[in-house]
Amino acid sequence: ATIPQSLEGFYQESGRAGRDGKSAISVCYYSPSDCKGITIILKTGEDEERRKVQQENFKNMVAYCKISGCRRNFILRYFGEKNGRCTNCDMCDVKSKFFGKRKVDVINTVTKPNPFKRIKKI
Repeated sequence: ATIPQSLEGFYQESGRAGRDGKSAISVCYYSPSDCKGITIILKTGEDEERRKVQQENFKNMVAYCKISGCRRNFILRYFGEKNGRCTNCDMCDVKSKFFGKRKVDVINTVTKPNPFKRIKKI
């Protein structure tokens, strides 16, 4: 698994998990080394305009992974929606039904020995 190349892609993938109305876990794998490789790939291609759009999309996805604030509001702003009170992203929800009272991140840096140690629902 690797980081999605756009917030649109991540949003669509993460939305699939909760379509049945039940609680779900959404995981985004973020690795700085993957980002370097994807950035190099996105710099190639003949269509300059498309390349710029893809690079900007990926830049926003990396920003989402690195943000220290509310990830839900980040996505809402990205899609032009109003910010709201969040109680369910990994940065805001400290009482996860899945992991008790400890705060965990949805963004899992794959360089850690156990990549599933920091999983969090959105």
